[in-house]
Amino acid sequence: MSELNTNSPLPFHLDYMGKPLTTVGDASTFIFSLSEEEREQHHWRVAHMALSYALMEPAYLDTAALTLKTALTLHEIVQPWLGLPFLLNPVSSLLQGDRLATADRGAERGR
Repeated sequence: MSELNTNSPLPFHLDYMGKPLTTVGDASTFIFSLSEEEREQHHWRVAHMALSYALMEPAYLDTAALTLKTALTLHEIVQPWLGLPFLLNPVSSLLQGDRLATADRGAERGR
């Protein structure tokens, strides 16, 4: 494999919330667009390090792309707003979930 640069394609297409990440440059730009606090999260530090290693040794590009995909997945999962209502009021969240389950059962009966 030849030397990588910002225009070098990633081994597979990644998309995060409508933002296509298709090149090494896209991946780097995305990582640096995160807040400093986000970049300090372990999964982003690992993704950044793997991308840096791939720039030094192109054989690591597949690994860098996989760590980037993992970081994107974890980032989406660990966004504070995803779990916040449950953490603030678990009883209310459970009741709301129960209402949803009840509504689903009612819809099934109406079929």
